[in-house]
Amino acid sequence: MFLYWCCSLGKSPWEFELTNFNDFSEVTKSIIISRRKKPLAPSFFNNEISKDIDKVVLTSLELNIENRYKSGTDFLTAINQIN
Repeated sequence: MFLYWCCSLGKSPWEFELTNFNDFSEVTKSIIISRRKKPLAPSFFNNEISKDIDKVVLTSLELNIENRYKSGTDFLTAINQIN
């Protein structure tokens, strides 16, 4: 899902700044901290994206792994149910 997001929107679902760092550990820390925040819905960046797609994408990127799709089949089923 991460790759789908990046390819369709041209950016990462998590916002982090990669400039003005002195070393790699600061970059790593910034990325880890940003991944603790819920990503914005894709429709925030592109209003042509439906709320149904938002739901599928955000479920697949859910912070709590227990709330994500349990399998590729579950994910595909959710995508196929989008009108």
